Amino acid sequence: MLAHLACADAVERHRPVTLEASLDSMGRESYSTAAAHLDSFEAFERMLDAGQLTNAKRHLAQMSPDLRARQFNAAGLLSLLEGNLASATSLLRRAAGEPFGPATLAIRKNLYWLAYRDPDNADDNERIDSAWSAVMSAFERSHDGGMESKDVSMFDVGIQRRICNHAMYDRNRHAAMWEGVSEAERWRMQYLELVKKAVTNYLHRDLTEEFRDSSEAASTACSEDPEGCESDWQIGQGAGRVDGPYAQKRLGGLVHIELLLQDVLDSEVEGDVIEAGCFMGGTAVFMRAVLEQKSGAQRRLLVADSFEGIPAPRTARGLRVDGPGVAHGTADWPERYSAGQARVRSTFRRYGLWDERVVLIPGFFNISLPSYFDSAPLGSLALIHIDADAYESVLDALDTLYPRLSPGGHVIIDDFHLPAVRTAVHEYREAQGVSETEEPLLLVRSHVKNKATRLRPEWCAQASPARGGT
Repeated sequence: MLAHLACADAVERHRPVTLEASLDSMGRESYSTAAAHLDSFEAFERMLDAGQLTNAKRHLAQMSPDLRARQFNAAGLLSLLEGNLASATSLLRRAAGEPFGPATLAIRKNLYWLAYRDPDNADDNERIDSAWSAVMSAFERSHDGGMESKDVSMFDVGIQRRICNHAMYDRNRHAAMWEGVSEAERWRMQYLELVKKAVTNYLHRDLTEEFRDSSEAASTACSEDPEGCESDWQIGQGAGRVDGPYAQKRLGGLVHIELLLQDVLDSEVEGDVIEAGCFMGGTAVFMRAVLEQKSGAQRRLLVADSFEGIPAPRTARGLRVDGPGVAHGTADWPERYSAGQARVRSTFRRYGLWDERVVLIPGFFNISLPSYFDSAPLGSLALIHIDADAYESVLDALDTLYPRLSPGGHVIIDDFHLPAVRTAVHEYREAQGVSETEEPLLLVRSHVKNKATRLRPEWCAQASPARGGT
């Protein structure tokens, strides 16, 4: 997972993911050929991707158990999607105990997300780091051995697959992509892509800089062939700086927001859109651009922030969870992500998107959010994006905002790699009985190819994740 964009929980209110039965039956009907096995697993994967979990469960029960690693992984993934962590743990560990093969990387990815999902791991990263190391080991072994990973993981279905398959990445673009696309839709897509390239600083920075920094040979090669060293427009692109009107997300996270905003607009989910924690306002600008281009102009974008930086913990519990680095300002956060309202308004004006439909809500969330919504004539929300970094800030935002989420709406939790954020989410879900299953967002690591020393992202379904988090 990449810094600032890696593992986002997308909690879909009123969209529970359930199965009709437990996963203790492994299949009884045999198939006669390996091709039948492959076709059957591809059908299973399509069902998962479409959210047809009950059908996938029934399909799995009819498949031959001969491919044990794949079978256990598939059953474990279904349990993970259901939220049955005990069953998922048992099945995925059985899968991991099988000989190394094409399914191993997917199994390790599922175990990695399982480690994040487990509330027992909320306040430390030791078991998560161990699961991460196993993913990297499986990736390197598969990559070095030329083994194609075939099985499906939590990071290959749902919103993650849609992010990976976005049409505007360089690797996905081709002439046929515009077939059947109206001129208005084409201009909309290109406009949003231009905004993303602006808020990630892709338009203005030297696209060979990461190659030049990697080695003297790479620097020489880039000087001789700048075009060959240009960094692709791909899921890991990000501004990588905090001194300007940029988003503190990489491209994959912006696409994540874009797809969920499109969903609530297309589905006509009631309510405004809110970002709790905006820093310079770069991500909020992109959200406003999506609303403008997707007939969402009637909706307001609410932008909540202290505008004084991340607050210090106010309770003993907050101090314990966040730790002294957050409490006393020694955490590695530039100026504690402090930016005043004037700077945020300036960011919106630069992009031509500052108007009456953008509402700033200043103050610490435990005071500002209840005060605003108690007096708001319309209090429903279609999408909530929380990027607050600290335990109490995340909990305060959830306490006020989640009850106002409309049916069919979405919540995105940023920085889920931080123990304080995980703890707040797990505690809120348990206290409020939230049963909807979280979905992860995982970015991929880019790899240097020898020929042109050019960074190219691996395919999302097979790539190793890069450390960090959203």
